[in-house]
Amino acid sequence: MPAYGACRTAEVAASPQECFDALTDYDRLPDWQGAVRDVRVLERDAAGRGSVVEYEVDARFKTVRYRLRQIY
Repeated sequence: MPAYGACRTAEVAASPQECFDALTDYDRLPDWQGAVRDVRVLERDAAGRGSVVEYEVDARFKTVRYRLRQIY
């Protein structure tokens, strides 16, 4: 079976908390994640964080939609 994937490394001038906050700001992911066309937060937990998030991703040959339950 072929291996799919990529690995990149980058130095980020931000604290771990700032990085976490950016990665969990689902409404703004399409602004900086090139393949992400749309994100919808379907449910939020008691702290207001997205708990069920629907993604629409451009996978070049097809648009892929999926939902994830986020566990913090």
